[in-house]
Amino acid sequence: MLSRNPIQSAMLNEACTFSKDDCIRVSCDDKNKINVGTLAVSRYHQIRRFYLEDDQPEYNDHDFPYAGSKIIPSGYLIMETKEKTSRKRSRSEERQKARETNRRSRSHSPITRKDVDNDGSFHNDKYGRMHVTYGRTGPMNIFNRAGMFHSSTAETHANVFHRILSDNKFKGKTVCMIMSDGGPDWSTKSTKTLIYQGRLWRDLNFDYYAVANLAAGHSKENPIEHLWSPLLKQLVSVTLPITLPGEAIPPSEQNISEEEKKRKNIKVFDSAIDQLNCYWNMTHDGFKVKPVKIACVEGVKVYSDHAVMKEFCKSGIKKILGTRAFFLLKHCTRRTNMLEFVKCRDTQCNHCTTNTVRKTKFMDYIG
Repeated sequence: MLSRNPIQSAMLNEACTFSKDDCIRVSCDDKNKINVGTLAVSRYHQIRRFYLEDDQPEYNDHDFPYAGSKIIPSGYLIMETKEKTSRKRSRSEERQKARETNRRSRSHSPITRKDVDNDGSFHNDKYGRMHVTYGRTGPMNIFNRAGMFHSSTAETHANVFHRILSDNKFKGKTVCMIMSDGGPDWSTKSTKTLIYQGRLWRDLNFDYYAVANLAAGHSKENPIEHLWSPLLKQLVSVTLPITLPGEAIPPSEQNISEEEKKRKNIKVFDSAIDQLNCYWNMTHDGFKVKPVKIACVEGVKVYSDHAVMKEFCKSGIKKILGTRAFFLLKHCTRRTNMLEFVKCRDTQCNHCTTNTVRKTKFMDYIG
């Protein structure tokens, strides 16, 4: 496979769409933090509403944020390709089609897939080369967590992915492709990203699992970026409360014990996330946007060794070779802006002999 990142991403998208019954394509990104206690988004967002006289929104003179009072939205877009809707041809289109057919019959030019494919599965680029048409929108899951109690790390993304990909609707999928902008939590250069994503490949029994980072300066090409704007428009002029009902001062500024502050802050941020989810319970491009709350006091997690892994990744290669992480290194191919996990054909590998390749169509293409 070529090492140029745009070509890598396009080839993987086309291959996964061509084998869409076996593949999952996911676009991931974290959005700028949402403020609690002041305007949720910047006052410079354009207001697209009409107000009655004397009912216009009133902003404070300053929107200074409260320390640590932010919500971190993490988005996961399950990309799908919409079926092409048929429409009745106009007379001018029918005449144009007839002229092209007559011209081709006279010149004996070959008929391309674009001419015979009517469902939009293929298209030709400006050089006449045939490509698979792949979608850039689909159902979106947004996991909202309070920054005061949770951070966004490679471990938190792995836990969320395990939750999403374990859903019954993805049962039988053997290939997973992830697109991201290459931030710290998704960087393919990071050993933590390699280990946590490799664990997902192993635990969910994927034949092929790839993490593709967009090249520097190309984050706009990440499909999920185009969904954040309509979501933020829902929060214009919105202020999520930072106080409990009946109180005028935030818990962090009250003269109470640290334990009582924590207990009250848990209630404040759980309530703020619930309100945020109400604003984002919507559809986009015909697909459902599903906001999910991660409670401030989270239950049992699949992966909960971030501190240990952080220290482990500081160790040298000799120490890594003597651990179970070597199994993941053995099955991983690291390219520029790309991580690929593939089942091997080694008869001594217990994982790959026990969990053999289930679908060979995509694997034969990867080669």
